[in-house]
Amino acid sequence: YCKPDLLVIADGVVYVIDVTVVSGYRLKESWDLKIAKYSTPEITAAIMDDLRVSGIVVNEVVHSPFVVSFKGFLLPDSVSGVRRLGLGRYCLRALGILAMCGSLACYDTYMRGT
Repeated sequence: YCKPDLLVIADGVVYVIDVTVVSGYRLKESWDLKIAKYSTPEITAAIMDDLRVSGIVVNEVVHSPFVVSFKGFLLPDSVSGVRRLGLGRYCLRALGILAMCGSLACYDTYMRGT
């Protein structure tokens, strides 16, 4: 069972975006794992079929994981992926800051529970 976080449809292309926040040492490894998980022919066909049933016709499926470290560092492959969608550097910077804030909130919640 695979359920990506986000499907973005632009100009007949559906971008499959799955977000993952990791330690700073596993950025590329996490990218590769997400590509392997979502870029199978079965998943691609299922996405296209589900969209077709909804009346949305797409010509291509692009798998573009969004990998960010808990410190806010973005994998360059993730940056180029979201830039294809027209997001600028300020938006990318904001995404990095949001990742850091989320990590701090998780840490705070964890520490309160122990």
